[in-house]
Amino acid sequence: MRPNLQDRMHELYYGASGSALRFQSWLLLLDVALIGFFVAAPFIERDAIFFLIDYAIAAILALDLACRAFAYGNLRRWLAPVHCRDTDSR
Repeated sequence: MRPNLQDRMHELYYGASGSALRFQSWLLLLDVALIGFFVAAPFIERDAIFFLIDYAIAAILALDLACRAFAYGNLRRWLAPVHCRDTDSR
């Protein structure tokens, strides 16, 4: 049986297989490059190329966010806030 797209994306984003780890490593490298751009952005001249790169980054981030939501499988649970329990022993 061939897995559907959502199952495959879930494996890539949240799995621990070799292909998932390679995919996650590429995402980590992309994240580091994006952080580097945002750190350097105040020192870069604001010309057409800068805005083209800036909008391309925004599109990449939006696509990644949409793919993560799709891969999670349950949009309502993915959007639900995480409640942290106070571990203070009283």
